Amino acid sequence: MKFSHTSSFHAWIASVALCTLFHNSGLAQEWDLHLKQIQKTIDPKVSINLDDTLDAMTGLDEAEVTGDKKREVEKLLTELLAREEPIKLSGGSSRIPPLMLLKAEAVRLLRKFGDVETIPALRAFQKRDQRERFFPDESVEQAIELLSKTKADAGPEVASDAWREPWKKTEEGRRFLTLSDEMATGSHGVAARARSELLRSGNPVVDFLVDSLLHHEHLVGRRSSAYLLGQIDDPLTVPYLVKALDEQDENVLWTVITSAGFMEDKRATEKTIPLLDHKRDRIRVAAAQALVRLRDPSSLDALILHIDKYKIGRSRARAAEALGEIGDRRAIPILFKTMTNKHLVTREYAAMAYAKLVTEEELLKLPEFMIAGKMDPREVQLAFEEHYQNDFIVPEGVSLSDCAKSFKEQVEAIKEGKALRTRVPKKSEIEREVEEVD
Repeated sequence: MKFSHTSSFHAWIASVALCTLFHNSGLAQEWDLHLKQIQKTIDPKVSINLDDTLDAMTGLDEAEVTGDKKREVEKLLTELLAREEPIKLSGGSSRIPPLMLLKAEAVRLLRKFGDVETIPALRAFQKRDQRERFFPDESVEQAIELLSKTKADAGPEVASDAWREPWKKTEEGRRFLTLSDEMATGSHGVAARARSELLRSGNPVVDFLVDSLLHHEHLVGRRSSAYLLGQIDDPLTVPYLVKALDEQDENVLWTVITSAGFMEDKRATEKTIPLLDHKRDRIRVAAAQALVRLRDPSSLDALILHIDKYKIGRSRARAAEALGEIGDRRAIPILFKTMTNKHLVTREYAAMAYAKLVTEEELLKLPEFMIAGKMDPREVQLAFEEHYQNDFIVPEGVSLSDCAKSFKEQVEAIKEGKALRTRVPKKSEIEREVEEVD
């Protein structure tokens, strides 16, 4: 029996359709296996094989996903980002904590499969876990940048890439553009090398970094530019950092505030003060820490009001520290009141600031409040240590009266030249955090 060309073509089409059906069926089955493996990461009671889970994530990455499947993946990945309990392993190992490793992979997949609706989950992950070791900081920021659809997420003055045109005209400018894009979108290692290259480029790079700070399309590019300008510490760039305090993205704004504070230029004070009332405590902390370094008397009233207005938050501790640096005795009443606050860190910073403003006679009255039970020995100890720049010992197992007596005896020993040990100033938490950016 002979077949016409037409019937042969139809037979071939049917054969292809059948093969496609079996192929798609296999892909669907494989897809389901990937999802089931990743779903195990959601249940804290289930132990998982790390290698199999990573393979499943790779399998999803290679798949073409649309419609309901896409939404299913988004939901699964955002649930993984929200998990707080450690991962239990039945196999596989990693030097990175398994939970953070899998969350980093989830971020990578959300860049591909997510949309603007997944941004809140990424921001929540960022806010909750950003201080954890191995947190994929740049990957999260890049994912948010990629998924962002609104002007608010894009930040100020980044609607076009017209700022690039003048830099494209010279070889040096083109090199700067390449490096700025690498630090904005590259891997951690690539971005770090790009930042180092720009930092070593000398004075010509300063104007470029100012442009990048104000106009770069990627929030990581703007944030990295702010960081580098803080490192270069050129007073001529302060007005541009002040302008960048209008930045809408929280992470970029945090770095701009910090860099402006590091430069210790009082021109930044006026626009930093309103940030003490920012909706995010992290930004309030950065603003207060910047005011610590600016030491501007014009911020005195705002800092006092801030401590009185907010009943909780680390920003109150930094505001107290700033009052100590400014050195105006009008801050003494609020600092004394804050030394009896229920929050330990705020009390401690207030005690150290108080010690910088009072006379020795006023300081030596603190043990009386301790004996009366109105002040903790720890705050009295810190105040004495700050005032005399010496270590003090809180005796164990003694009454408050004997503790007060011991403090006064240690003061006499210091005056007689029998100092226990001169204190070495420690770097603040903010300083340590900024140093880790690079």
